[in-house]
Amino acid sequence: MNCKLCESHILATMQIMWNGNSYHADCIGEAVARKRAADEQRFGRTESFEEEFSGGINAEDFDELEDYGDEDYQNEELEEYPDVSDEVLAQIPPSTGNGHITIPEIVEPFRREVHINDVVAAATREFIAERSNGQGSVGTLISGNTTTLINRSALKHLPMPEATATHQPISHHTLVEQIHECLSYRHLSVIREEYAVSPDGMKCFGLLELNVEYAGVRFAIGLRNSNDKSMRIGLVAGYRVTVCENKMLTGDFNPLSAKHSKNFNLIDAVSVAVDRIQRNIGRVEQHIGVKKQKMLSDESAKSLIYEAFMNRKIPMSLMRSVHREFFVEPEYAAFADKSLWSLENCFTNAFKKLKPVQQFEACSKLGKLITPLVLN
Repeated sequence: MNCKLCESHILATMQIMWNGNSYHADCIGEAVARKRAADEQRFGRTESFEEEFSGGINAEDFDELEDYGDEDYQNEELEEYPDVSDEVLAQIPPSTGNGHITIPEIVEPFRREVHINDVVAAATREFIAERSNGQGSVGTLISGNTTTLINRSALKHLPMPEATATHQPISHHTLVEQIHECLSYRHLSVIREEYAVSPDGMKCFGLLELNVEYAGVRFAIGLRNSNDKSMRIGLVAGYRVTVCENKMLTGDFNPLSAKHSKNFNLIDAVSVAVDRIQRNIGRVEQHIGVKKQKMLSDESAKSLIYEAFMNRKIPMSLMRSVHREFFVEPEYAAFADKSLWSLENCFTNAFKKLKPVQQFEACSKLGKLITPLVLN
């Protein structure tokens, strides 16, 4: 829709309905002033405040409208928009088109429409600006084309569809809060987290890094959830976790994968999943320890590199990068030794140049190559 005054498209940042027309929040003050001036010139007087904003209804009807904040009052046009708190709404910058100003005492009492994209953008500006993989992190959340980065506090403002006889929507915010609660019971905590959601808020992907660190890397949990029946709720965990907006979800093990069925119990499912995560932390650390202790000769390392690229079909374009990282100039001092752990990190460092699906395929092939060397 277009603003009646400036004719610019209203991007749902803030909209005021008055006398049957739509206005930007910044335009309503000037619109009122123009109408008053026109009325004074035409009729020799201006309408009262009640007459202007009630569209000509009488005082008794206007008194009823003043109670619009009561629970029994609902505006049907607002039901399709998420419930947005005043704290988040205050972060949404008003339109500044055409230099119009906002008059708070006029704007505040009347209906406001807020689009999900504005909630996300307003609640996560600082979060996105400060986003970083963090020191010692190997967890990755890939977002960009079809999702928007969002912080934890903004998750609760996303819309929820109605449940059906066979499908039970699960709030992204409720899922994350339940994970945090179950972790706290086991004396685990999240020290870094980030989330990405689809434009309609139906899909959510997340990465939570825990206060468990070994060999310079942190243990992480990856999650995904959807309320549009496009994918299951899923959790992965480990020291190498990748979550992507294309539904890719990889880690050292999968503690939870379930449908949104009517009998699904979120509390029980997350509790069992976090138990599995806690039990497997030691096993994953043990595997890393074996990799760090297993030293490779130059011949053994070259043989593994040859096997990976020639027989396992990992993209040949990365071979030069892996060779330089392992034999010539490692990017991180901690990976300078000639261990199996260092070689694996040289591979995964090179995989960052690939597209998400290619990363997933390459990691899978590398895992099948290295895992037998750890277990034997």
